[in-house]
Amino acid sequence: MAKILFTWELGVGYGHLLRLLLLAIELKNRGHDAVFVLRNLERVEHLFGSYDFDVYQAPLWQASAKGMPEIASYADILLRYGFFNATGLTDLVKSWQNYFRILQPDLIIFDHSPTALLASHDNNTSRIILGNGFEIPPQVTPLPAIRWWSNIPMKRLQDHEQKVLTTINQVQDNLGCHRLECPADLFDVEEIFLATFLELDHYPQRQGGQYLGISLSADIGAAPSWHIASGKKIFAYLDANYAGLDNLLACLNALECSVIIHSPGLSSMKIKQFESANIKFSNQAVNIDLVRKQCDLAICHSGVGTGTAMLLAGCPVLLIPTQLEQYTVAKRIVEIDAGLVVEPEHKKVNFKQLIKTFFKDSSYTEAAKTFAQKYSKFDSQIMIKELADQCEKHIKKTGSGLIL
Repeated sequence: MAKILFTWELGVGYGHLLRLLLLAIELKNRGHDAVFVLRNLERVEHLFGSYDFDVYQAPLWQASAKGMPEIASYADILLRYGFFNATGLTDLVKSWQNYFRILQPDLIIFDHSPTALLASHDNNTSRIILGNGFEIPPQVTPLPAIRWWSNIPMKRLQDHEQKVLTTINQVQDNLGCHRLECPADLFDVEEIFLATFLELDHYPQRQGGQYLGISLSADIGAAPSWHIASGKKIFAYLDANYAGLDNLLACLNALECSVIIHSPGLSSMKIKQFESANIKFSNQAVNIDLVRKQCDLAICHSGVGTGTAMLLAGCPVLLIPTQLEQYTVAKRIVEIDAGLVVEPEHKKVNFKQLIKTFFKDSSYTEAAKTFAQKYSKFDSQIMIKELADQCEKHIKKTGSGLIL
């Protein structure tokens, strides 16, 4: 039996937890031990349920980075999370190293965990990176522009990358570890797996990525229950803090559609205000594998997991990105004509008209069905099993990690 450590450091949403959990369950069924060090523990009990996994709080950069420029590359993301402050970053790296020393894993699987990756750089444990395209930039120097639609000067990319590299190597010097030649060395591990599809990769300029697809489970989340059995059905997964939420909910109320809304953290007062004969709020996460096969339109903030799941069922998406990662994948979905995007600068949006556009113009649904047809043989359960096979391949065949 091997001990496998799963880490998650940056990002929000169910996607990180779900893909790690499904892989951990498969590995546990094969006789291995899984332990988690996670960014956010609030949803663990709900999603992990009766699975007996040890879960710990990840070391996190808490200070806000003031005066940072607009994000142009992954280097700018690192700068926002401590890679400008060698003293503070050294403390975080040491905390991660303590976890590695105490837990003694045979394999570490990193999900959007750059500080944990740095901490593991001189560790001889086998390492795998798992994540969507945004979280894993192409390993080139300088790290490429994430805003691929903008003309980002090369010097800007180089200068910001040099700032990150200087901090990284100060940390390495502080801890007596080997220096990195470039920030891309953070991703120098045994294997990298992209939890997305080629068309939806946040970096269209990537060459030769290993695309797995996304994780889906028929066992996680509540079964959808619609107020109205007939007519168009809309599923919405929304941030309770989204500034345009009231406007959107009011528009949904005015439509003759059956709507299920999952909005974690939404107040009971707000639910009471907008719940109606056609709108139903679900406090629990909705089973995405079931709801995507029943709805005619999905509305979400363009998380790669939700958006992709809908496209795989031939369901178009109305995308409301609120941050760069979401906006990037939204632009990729729009490129294949399977959705519409609400531009972040638009403050007063006519959601009613946008939704009606999907039902009047079948081209969005047809484009989603084309995507679904291309990947009709994709099976999330098979993908998880194949990923577990790869994990076992990289587990060191010594001590408790021996695979017979």
